[in-house]
Amino acid sequence: MRGWHFNFSTMTIKQKLVNYCTQNGIEVRFAPVKDGFMLGLCKIDKGNFIIDPTVNWSSETDVSLILHELGHLLSVPREHRAKLTAHLRGVEQKYVCEYAARLVSYNLCMKLDIPLKYCLGIFGSDPDTPDRNHTIEMFYYHALKWYEDDRWQYKKEAIMDC
Repeated sequence: MRGWHFNFSTMTIKQKLVNYCTQNGIEVRFAPVKDGFMLGLCKIDKGNFIIDPTVNWSSETDVSLILHELGHLLSVPREHRAKLTAHLRGVEQKYVCEYAARLVSYNLCMKLDIPLKYCLGIFGSDPDTPDRNHTIEMFYYHALKWYEDDRWQYKKEAIMDC
């Protein structure tokens, strides 16, 4: 965390994400989100992350989708982030990948001590249910496939940078 120490156990998910973004050069603003993919939740705007102030932070779905969109932003190399827009345009498409967003959102849960159920919510499976292992196996299978496909070096750099 670049010299900073946070006691994640006492922070809310919202605080954890805002602090992590800020420390990694991403400005987070709270404003109504009326365009983009995630109306009423969040969007990317010229490398900044906009979160709607009405987000329900106790909703697994809301938090999962925010983590996923943040995963898109963090998986783009720093020097290209300022060009990224709400519809994931403005950068070469080699940087915009669903598996990258999923993998980075998973990494964020692990790094920031966010319950994994918030990452897996968008996969339609709660990690506390009996099919948890299957869901995690499928997640890793897809992440590995994504990682091994073409342009793996760009993807590796983006993930390692996060």
